[in-house]
Amino acid sequence: MRLLLVCCLASVVAAEGESRLGTLIRWYLNEEGPARREDFLEAIERLTDGDPQKVVDAIRAGLHFDHSRRPVLRTGGKHPRFDQDRHRIQPIAACAGDFATLHVPENYDPERAYPLLLELGRSDIPRPNGAIVVRIQTSKHAQARTAAWAGEALVLSLLAHLADVVHVEPRRVFLRADKSLATLAWYIALHNPDRFAGVLGARGVWPAGAKLAPNAQWFVGLAIERYQGDRPTLTFMNALKKRNKRHIHRRARSTAKENHEILMPTIERWWNETVRPQRPDRIELVCDRATAIRAFWIRMAPRAPSSRRMELGQWTHQVTARPATLVANVLNNLVEVKTSRVAAFDIYVAPGRFDPEKPVRVAVNGQVPESKLIHLEIGDLLEDYRERRDTDLLYCCRLTFSVRGR
Repeated sequence: MRLLLVCCLASVVAAEGESRLGTLIRWYLNEEGPARREDFLEAIERLTDGDPQKVVDAIRAGLHFDHSRRPVLRTGGKHPRFDQDRHRIQPIAACAGDFATLHVPENYDPERAYPLLLELGRSDIPRPNGAIVVRIQTSKHAQARTAAWAGEALVLSLLAHLADVVHVEPRRVFLRADKSLATLAWYIALHNPDRFAGVLGARGVWPAGAKLAPNAQWFVGLAIERYQGDRPTLTFMNALKKRNKRHIHRRARSTAKENHEILMPTIERWWNETVRPQRPDRIELVCDRATAIRAFWIRMAPRAPSSRRMELGQWTHQVTARPATLVANVLNNLVEVKTSRVAAFDIYVAPGRFDPEKPVRVAVNGQVPESKLIHLEIGDLLEDYRERRDTDLLYCCRLTFSVRGR
C-alpha cells in the first residue's frame, strides 16, 4: 500500500515537469526511516528495471536536486550529536545555519555548477572570485568546540548538506583556514583525502600530520607561513611534497596590501589549476586512529587495540600507538593489496571499473587471490551516495575482505 502511494505521488510530481526518478532519489536520500527508504528503493528499482547505470546517470545529471535561486541555510533545529567510534555524517538540514553562513556569487544560477570554498572561521586572506563560499564556525557546536574528530564530522555533514542546497562542482571543493584553525583544516583533509581538491592553511599546520603524508596525494596543499619565518610549516610541507609535487609553500607578508599584491597570484593559480583527480589505479593510505579511513574506491578499518588522547591545538583527538597502512593497486580485475595493522577493508566498484562478467580477484599480502563476484546494486549505490553526496564518485557494489594476522 505504501509503495503504491509512493508511485502515485511520484507520478503527480512528474506531471508538473519534474523528473519522476529524480524525485524518488531525493525522497530516498532525505528519508531517515529505513522502512520508508526501502519503499522508495523498490519504486526506483521498478522504474529503472533494476539498472544501476540509469540511477548513476540521473544523479550525475542532477535530476534529484531542487536548487533554489536564493539558497539559504536553516537555523534553530536540533543540533546533531556525533559518535567518536563511528565517524558518520549526521542530518543537519534543520540547523546548518547555526554553524555556517552561505555566500553565493552575484547572479548565482542554480543550473550551473560552481566551485565550493569551505572556510573555517574568519580570515583576512582574499577570496577567489566566482565561488560559493561557506564560512563555518566549529566553535558553535558543543562537541566540535573541543574535539577535532567532531569538528571533522561537522564539516563533512555540512558538505553533504550543501550538495542539496547549492549546485557544487564536486571535483572543485576547497578547504581553507587561518592560524589555529589551519591545524584543524589539515587534520580534516588528511583523514578524508578524496573530499577536497585543495587545502589552504595560513600561519598554521599540524606537525604530527606529516606521518599521514601519503594521504595528501590527491589534494593540492597551499601553506602560507608567518612573516618572521616558520620552520614547522616548511617541515610539514616538505613531507607532503614527497607524495604530491603540486603542494605549494609560500611566505606571508605583514600588511593587507602586500597580501593582495604578493599572495593573490599564488592563491589564484592554486585555485584555478586545482581539480581533484579521477579514479586512481593506485591508492596508499595511512591511518593514525581507530576509525576507518577511505579514499575513492577503498576503505580500510585499522587493527587498533588501544589509543591515547592527544592535543591538536585547542582540540583533542585519539591516536593509536602505531599507524595502520594500506597500499592497493588495480590491474584489470586483479587488486593487489599490502597491509600493516589492518583488520579489514572494503573495495567499492564503480560501473565500468571492472569487467562485471568476471570476478574481482584480490591478493592480500602476497597470498593466493580471493575471488568475489560483482553485483551492481541500486541499494549499494544510493546508500554510499547518501553518505558522501559526491556526484563524481558513485559506486554500486561493496566487496569486504578481512585480513588475517597482520
